[in-house]
Amino acid sequence: MVELDLDSLNQRLPYPIFPYICEGAYSLITAFDVRYTIYFMPDESLISDDTYQFIISNVSNKPSPKDKKLRDTILEILFEFFRLNNHTVLYFCDTGDGKQALRDRLFRGWAEKAMQKGGFAFISSIVYDEEGNQNFVALISRPDNPNLGAIVQEFNEYISSINKPQE
Repeated sequence: MVELDLDSLNQRLPYPIFPYICEGAYSLITAFDVRYTIYFMPDESLISDDTYQFIISNVSNKPSPKDKKLRDTILEILFEFFRLNNHTVLYFCDTGDGKQALRDRLFRGWAEKAMQKGGFAFISSIVYDEEGNQNFVALISRPDNPNLGAIVQEFNEYISSINKPQE
């Protein structure tokens, strides 16, 4: 993965980002004093392309109001990632507090805005765990990725393999 150029990127971001702990990890603080970390972590779920998990974590554990600047920052980070890398990203909504459906709706709305700009291809799915809980996962890729057809097929097979049957 080509690392993000923070000097150039921060000139365009509503909220500047800073390196955080490890390669592919960044931190930001919103105007509402909520700290987020953003990670691009290598993932081996799909083998047809270099794949990364995209993680957005509210490390302050504070409620975050609707924040257009946060949305614009996250989308610009993804645009920059895909400008530098023709890889695949998997996004899993956090299930720790039962608000994964809310997070999914929010992130899908952000992704739809980005797709209108032609920024990336986005496919989402619901996966059920052993307890019947809904989990939301999305595949994000550049629309010009030459492996996109194979990646989507592999993503669908991956979702089928981890989805637990519901009674």
